[in-house]
Amino acid sequence: MKEIDTRELENQISASNDIESVNNISNIIPELSVSQYLEELLKIHKMEAKDVIKAANLERTYGYKIFSGDKNPGRPKLLAIALAMQLSHEEVQRLLYYAKEEKLYVKNSWDRVIWYGLEKHLGVSDINIILHDFGLVPLLK
Repeated sequence: MKEIDTRELENQISASNDIESVNNISNIIPELSVSQYLEELLKIHKMEAKDVIKAANLERTYGYKIFSGDKNPGRPKLLAIALAMQLSHEEVQRLLYYAKEEKLYVKNSWDRVIWYGLEKHLGVSDINIILHDFGLVPLLK
């Protein structure tokens, strides 16, 4: 089944006469854990966790705990993983959604640098240099 996009969902809600039918709309977005979605992304991008962990500059043990679901990483670590995996903006926003973190907001200067890095396929080290040059907090310390 195809996932419903936001506009289509809005139209279905507008056309609905009761809350029960709104709550029964299926395929809105699958409910996954961060580790489940990361596993899906690894398959899609034909990558291995060990390579992502290294490219994200994460401590190895901690990185594996993220991928196994034993740790719930914060936004900066998720974004480091996203950069390491060269995820699309949509994949990053979905990853942040599953982690219950704020989506990237390009009107925020820090988020704008991350967005740029995703667009240009920059690594974590490159992003940290740019953030430093703009006097912003590094992605990972």
